[in-house]
Order: sequence, then structure tokens, then C-alpha cells
Amino acid sequence: MVRGGPGLGKTVLLREAERLAGEAGMQVLTARGTELEGSYAFGGIRQLFERILDTRPDLRDEPAVAPGLAALDARAPEPGPGDFAVLHGLYRLTELLTRTAPVALVIDDLQSLDLPTLRFLTYLLPRLRDFPAVGIWSTRPASGPVREAITELLGDPACRVLTPAPLTLSAAREVIALHLALPADAAFVEACHTAAEGNPFLLSELARVAAAAQVPPTASHAHRIAGLGAEAVRHRISLWFGRLSTATVSVAQAVAVLGGDATLRHVGTLAGLRLEVVAQAADALREADLMAVSPATAGGAVGDIFLDFVHPLVREAIYEDMGIVRRIDAHRDAVALLRAAGAPLEHAASHLLLIPPEHSTAHALLLWSAAEEAMRRGAPAAALDYLRRCRQEDAPDQDERRLLTDMLAAAELVDGDATVECVDALLTKVHDPLERAALMVKAGNALHGLGRAEALTAMAERAAYELPTTPEAEPVRQFMDACVVAATLLGRRQSPKVRGILARWEQDPPHEGWAGAVVDGVWAGMELHACSPVAVELARRVLKGNDLLEGSLASAWFALILADDESVLASMEAALRDTRRRGASRGLAAVLCSRALARLRAGRLPQAHADAQQAARAALACRHHLLHMLALHVQAEASLEEGRQDEARHLLAGSVAARANEAPLSIFTAPLKGTYCRLLAVRGAFDEAAEAWQELGWTYRNEAIGGRNPAFLPWRSAAAESLTALGRVAEAERLARSEVADARAWRGPGALGRALRALARARPRQQSLACLEESHAVLSRSPAVLERAKTELAWGSALRQSGQRREARRMLTQALDTAVRSGALPLAETARRELRAAGGRPAPIGARGIETLTPSELRTAELASSGLSNREIADRLFVTPKTVEGHLAAAYRKLETDRRGLIANRAALFGSR
Repeated sequence: MVRGGPGLGKTVLLREAERLAGEAGMQVLTARGTELEGSYAFGGIRQLFERILDTRPDLRDEPAVAPGLAALDARAPEPGPGDFAVLHGLYRLTELLTRTAPVALVIDDLQSLDLPTLRFLTYLLPRLRDFPAVGIWSTRPASGPVREAITELLGDPACRVLTPAPLTLSAAREVIALHLALPADAAFVEACHTAAEGNPFLLSELARVAAAAQVPPTASHAHRIAGLGAEAVRHRISLWFGRLSTATVSVAQAVAVLGGDATLRHVGTLAGLRLEVVAQAADALREADLMAVSPATAGGAVGDIFLDFVHPLVREAIYEDMGIVRRIDAHRDAVALLRAAGAPLEHAASHLLLIPPEHSTAHALLLWSAAEEAMRRGAPAAALDYLRRCRQEDAPDQDERRLLTDMLAAAELVDGDATVECVDALLTKVHDPLERAALMVKAGNALHGLGRAEALTAMAERAAYELPTTPEAEPVRQFMDACVVAATLLGRRQSPKVRGILARWEQDPPHEGWAGAVVDGVWAGMELHACSPVAVELARRVLKGNDLLEGSLASAWFALILADDESVLASMEAALRDTRRRGASRGLAAVLCSRALARLRAGRLPQAHADAQQAARAALACRHHLLHMLALHVQAEASLEEGRQDEARHLLAGSVAARANEAPLSIFTAPLKGTYCRLLAVRGAFDEAAEAWQELGWTYRNEAIGGRNPAFLPWRSAAAESLTALGRVAEAERLARSEVADARAWRGPGALGRALRALARARPRQQSLACLEESHAVLSRSPAVLERAKTELAWGSALRQSGQRREARRMLTQALDTAVRSGALPLAETARRELRAAGGRPAPIGARGIETLTPSELRTAELASSGLSNREIADRLFVTPKTVEGHLAAAYRKLETDRRGLIANRAALFGSR
């Protein structure tokens, strides 16, 4: 990634990379972001692939790429696949191209590309290592969702960042010399260098201005250059436009307006000029170093020519100098031109986004049709933009209700805030009580996903007031009650109304059906935080139901994960197959985030890390910030267990983590806040850690959520460990005893084993040994193998100090083996030191067996051990069969086995599923 401001030479570097890749025999796919390109979905994807698909029609017949081709087919008659399926189809298309020759994807100005294309690049980047391909991209600083997507790319370990530095004074002298007939004085060069701040493009423009204005490059004339700086481009254009014909100026302005559609024919039509006049004007602009010409991209007429400026700054200067009225007229004319030429609807609609509403029925219909195309291609965010602008058009005969319904369908997929706005608007149009109730259900789901507790409560109370007392309305009433209760889990203080609803549920549990599943899921969450094992029964009831909603499943999984119930994994695997089949990012984010949490608690660190990374990307794609926070928590916790403090610190320094720190305490933000506290302890800041944990715990118990379950937030045992390290054992023992009591009430072995271990550290040796023995016995019934290893380490150390060296060695050996298998290197190193102190002779810590596998190899080998074929594994993981073959070959070599060996030793290698 070449990153920097405009004019630093990013485009020149990419062009040179493109040339070298072509000379090396690579297939070079190119794209460039423009202002218009960013307004229609998959515009960058079309640039990359349309030309190669025209020359390789056989690729369209490949079933694996079919979902991706939906992004390129603006006229597909059927609804498109889910957004995740589209991304994977495009990935498979890229992989298929590499079977002919290596591929280079050269993309300039990412900051001006559309979001769907950026999400594809985010999906593609970590997978480029699977086949012979390279991405060479450039970007300027960006803002909003585009900035988030580019930040995700920059943060990927596979991304290498190159930031061109400003030119030195010596280099500036060479650049200036290229454009001036006479040698420049040192003072003149210094004035140019200072004015341009070393920017290569601006230096060239200053030199061109001096040449065009016949300014001698001497010290006495340096002051004429010093004040220009970034205005050099505009100044040079002004000089040239004073010399060029009116037709040439019109051509330049038409190119600035049309952007990626600026073919010779289109420019001529927009400017009202004959083709030969346009060609002459293009030649004049090229001679002035303002324009470049090339063969038209796919979609243009045969033999047509594409016109573009030599640099985006040139386009910006010409476009801005046109004036507002001229720009509006030109964009309006461009709409008519592109519609008449049969261009994709989104190309024409993108121009409407740049002009004020005109109450035009034709414009409204065009925007609406463009939105339908975007939805068919799996680009709901673009569809939402078009529909918003369509609504602003306010055409006389516009069907406002149907328009808002379509907006809601797009918003539900990508934007919770927009979903709520659409529902609010629709409620002013809809009067049937049950239809209004259905809309409020959609708003409730959106507000819960946004974490807006107060708004969720207000909406639920409003709906309950409006609902009729009919059997048909009862499921909605149950849902609204669940929303009021769920607001507590999002950080709202528990109210008497919430307690009344919970009491009513206990006396008269809701009926079966979708609303009953929602109630059970929320109810399980409340019982969980109250340390009641009833939560487990409710969660299991959710999983047995037939009306399974994404939110209900996630709530049930969460309760079972914290109860160390391994049966939850089978449900997650089934849900994962379903979400991958549908290809929806939101569902994928929820399932992968839940499985990542389960694997983290089971000590399966590489798998947890891999799931959390995928969940974070899927959450980013659907803008579900709360799930992104949970995924980040798992990534940071796994990194700390693996001894990668710097990586954890980097994850916690990002914008998503900062948003969690500022947000109220909730079931989504509390785990990440706890990871901050843990990082303080890992760094040895025990005073700060103890204080931070106790402050967090006080808020959890007394203000937000009103909970006390140590399986969710083990703040007392964590604070106790820091207090013990500070010698404040009385305080530590008090906290640990309190946590042990709540953990016994919850009956989760993982939470109880941890609490007992913390209590043991704060007690005298004999009492400590009894606590550790019980902790080990409890954890032996739990899948939390790392917690068991930590107890074995503490117990072995205590046994060694009490003189029971033989038993100590047995415990410490088990702790060391588990830590190494899990990849928990700090724990393994501590166990190794203790084992040596106990008289053992541990081997040096190194990779052994299963822990030598990468996350991708481990995931692939685990699926192969269940009897799946390579093709089935590829479909499940959204990779190619060739990639599966490579991962399995590496796994066989490292594990010294074959496929039959994997299947025969599944339980020993991968543990219980």
C-alpha cells in the first residue's frame, strides 16, 4: 500500500509497478478510484474484472464464481446472493485467473472507491498468500466508512505500507530542470521547494507555471513563485485556458464531470462538439500536460478512446472552477447522455447524487431502479444511498410508503441507524396496528444491535401502548417485553418494570414460537448475570426450538459458553453452515464471534484468534460495532495468553476499542474493558489493575446490568490476584471468597476453578493446597483446559514449596504440556521454570505436533478428521480445493500422519467438538 497525500508520486509508482508486472508475464488488473466511481456499487470491481471477462468468457461458466458475477451483472433478474457470498465468488474468480498466470491487482486512489470494492479487498488481502497474486494499491487520507475499511487493510499483517517522503532540495532541483529551458538559481529552487513542501507534482506544476508565464528562474524572481504552493495547479490551468480555444475548455470540463465515463463519444455529446473537434481538443490538452488518452475500458464503444487527467488534482481544479450552476447543468445533461447510451443505471444515478433535488419523476424512477440493481448485486449500502436521494427528490406521484419499505429492506442489512429512521418514517404512513407492530419489531432488533438502551425501552413502551389486545398481537407484546428487559443488558439500570416482567415470565412462561425464543434468550441473559443455573435450561430450550432467530441463538450460546457446556458447539456448526450458505455478513459475524469466545474459554487459542479475525471483518462489513468489540476482546485475550503483549496493546489502541471504552458498560463492552484491566496486570501495573478491576466490577454490579456472575466478568478474582501481588492479602481474600460463593451458585466449573485459585493465593499454605485441590477437581470436568493448566501450575508450585516434589513434578508437567499445546507461551515458560526448580528436566519449549500448525492448517485438518472431502472442506471454509490440499499436506507432514490417521486420532488431536 502506497500511502500519502496528493502529488507525492503514488500514481507514478503504481504505473511503474504495472509496467514491471506486465514485463514479468503477470496478468495485470487495474482500477482507479474517482469521485463518481465511489458512488456506485462495485465500480472498482468492474474496472478490475470486466475486461478480462470479455476475453475469458469461460470464467463465467464456473459455478464457484457465480455469486461474484452478480456484482458485475447490473441487470440480473433475481435477487442477489448475500454480501459474503459475493465477496467469496469474487475471490474465487481471482484464484481461477491465477491458474493461467500470476495476477497483479494495481489499484490507485482507494479513498475514492466504493465500499463494496473496499470490502472485497479486505476479504481478499489475507488470502492472497493462497495463490500467485499481488496487490499494489495507493490511498490518500479518507474519512467515514471508507476510512474504516482502509484502516482495516492497513492493519492486516499481509499489508506492507510505503509512505513516499517529500523530495529533498537536490531532488527538487532535478525536477525543476526537467521543465525549464534555463538553469534555475539556488534561491529560485529553494523558493519552489518551500512553496511545494517537497511535493513532486506541485514542484512540476510550479516549474510549468514559471515556463508558461515566462518567469526567469532567478533569485530576483523567486518571490513570484513563493506564494503559489498548492495553487500552482489552478494557476497553470488558468494560464493555459487563456490560450486554448473555448471548445478545448469545454472538453476539459466535460471530462471532469463524466469521470470514468469520459469516452471521446460521451465527451463530444456532453460538450456539444463533433468527434474530430473533441479529438483536437484532447491533443491540445495532452500537449499542455493536462490530459492522458487510452483505449476505452469495457463497456465503451469499439474503437472509442478514454480521456482522463494526468492527476486527480488537475481534475479537482477544473471541476471546482466550473462554478456551481455549470456543474449542476453538466451533471443533469450527463444523466440524459448516459441513459440514452444504455449505460448501467448506477452510472447515470451517480450524477444525480451530485445535484440538488428537482422534484423530477424521471430522476426518482432512475434512482429507484438503480437501487434495485444494487440490491440484486448484493450491495445494499449503495441501494440505501440511491433510495435516500430518491426520497429527497419528492416527485409528485412518488409512492412514499413503498419507497420507505424498500429503504428499510436495504437498511436492515447494513445500517441500524437508518433502519430506525425508516421505521419512524413508515410509522407515519402505516395505521394498521399489526403492521405497525411488525415495523417496531424491526426497530427493536436494530436498536439492540446499536446498543441504544434508552431508545429501545422507549420504542418498546410505545409499541406496548399501541398494541391491540388480540391473540395475533401477543407475540409482538412478548417481544416488546423482551426489549424492555434487554435494555438492562445494554447498560440501563434495572427498573421495577423489568422486575415485574421477569416475575410474570416466571409465573406464566411465554408460549412457543419466535417471540418465545426471543424471551427465553433475553431471560437466559438476565438469569446468567444473577448467577442462576436457570439460564442454562432456558438456553437449551432456545436451541431445541424451531423458530431460531439470530439474536436468540447468540444469547443462548453465550449462556452455555459461560456454563462450560460443550454441546453448544454442535449448534454453532449448524448455524455456521447455514450462514455461509446464505452468505450474509451479519449472521456470519454473530456465529463466528460466539465460536471464537467458546474456543478462547476452551484454551484453543489459534482457532479462537482465527475465528475472531473473521468475525471482526464480517462485523466491519455489516457495521455491527458491538460484535466487532466482542471479536476484538477475543483477539486481544488470545494475544495476551500467547505472550504477544504488543499485539494486544495495538488492538486495544484502535478506534473500535476506544469506542467501547467511551460507551456505557454492557454485555458487549464489559469484556473488552476487562481486557484493558488485564493488560495492566500483565505489564506489572498491579496498583492500577486492582483499582481498574474494582471500579469495573462496582459498575457491573451496582449501575449497569446489575450482575455478579464471575463467568462473565471475573473482576474479583482478577483484582485479588493483583492485590496479592501487592501483599494486600486480606483484601484479596475478601474479594476471592465473594467470587467463590457466586461461582458455586452459577455451577460453572470454569468460573469456580478460577475463583478457588485466586482464593488459594491469598490464603496460608495448607488452606491454599485445599483450595487448589478443589479447583483442579472442578476444572477436570470443564473444557477450560488453560484454566486447569493454570491451577496445575499454582498447585505444583505450592506442592514444591511444601516439599512434595514428586507430586509437584506431575502437576507441573501436565501444566507445561497443556500450555504448549495451547500455544500459551508465558504460562509454558513459567511452568518450565517451576518444573526445573522441582527437580524435573523439561525439554526446551518448542513447537510440538498440533501446535506447529497454522490456524488455517489446523482448521483444515480438523475438518478433514471429521471425514469431509477436500471439496466439502473448501466449500465450508470458502477457499479453493487447491488451498485445502496445501494445508492438509503441511498438516500431514507436521503431524507425521495421513488422512486416516487424522480420522482415527480425532479426539486426541483436536479434543471434543
